[in-house]
Amino acid sequence: MERYARQLEFDNEQLRALLGSGPDVASSPGSSTDAVPSSGAAPDLAAAAAPASAAAMLARILGGVEGQVDDVERLAAAGELASAVDTALQVTRRSAAALRATVADAELRENLVTSMTPLDSPLPPPSIQNYAITVGGNESVTFRVAEIAVLQMAGLRRSLAEKHVDAAIAEYEQLAPPRSSVDLHQVLDRIEAVQHAVAHAETVLPFVINQPPQRLKWRKLVTYGLGGTLIVAANAGAAVVLGPVAAAVSAAVGSAALGAAAAPLVM
Repeated sequence: MERYARQLEFDNEQLRALLGSGPDVASSPGSSTDAVPSSGAAPDLAAAAAPASAAAMLARILGGVEGQVDDVERLAAAGELASAVDTALQVTRRSAAALRATVADAELRENLVTSMTPLDSPLPPPSIQNYAITVGGNESVTFRVAEIAVLQMAGLRRSLAEKHVDAAIAEYEQLAPPRSSVDLHQVLDRIEAVQHAVAHAETVLPFVINQPPQRLKWRKLVTYGLGGTLIVAANAGAAVVLGPVAAAVSAAVGSAALGAAAAPLVM
């Protein structure tokens, strides 16, 4: 209750400090900068983005993994397959450990249950790039801008927050018309499915890294898997700021990224 009260104290002025004037928080799709929220807003951001343990851990791991998957691609392209496989093994093990910790996080599950209670309001249309939401009481922003801000709250730098929000929205918009409510068990099942797929990938890495199409699937598995899970985790704790409808949409968007990540590596 104490933490919930602190979240409710996150007033409109503090929210505006987070969201900024638009471009300062999130540029249009395809462009990016790495500015971070002002230090004055940081303590309140952390409080609003609970559960910080899960979201912050995922943001930290994802930030490192994104650089390492680029290294894997560079090494493989240069014919240094042994080094590429070694680096991919590090990435895979780090990702699997992060996903296992997330699945086991009881606080995250509690926040998911709270934020994903079935709603009377339907989810928005399949195209949500410019879907407007009201946060912090009366601040109206696009869903994309709010999502990028929430991932920044968790500690992900803005260029990566933009990349993963845009990728998740693109996956969501490719789906059939969404359900009127979000299935909590489906989201949890998808996180677990990605966790198991990442763990399995370790057993086939030499083959996967040596084959460009399979290497691309592996990259999507770890980056979309971590990114989708981060979207779900960060928004579960930020529901008090975003509102229940936006939090449910966020869960659906993150779940779409998880579904794309879980495609089988080896056909």
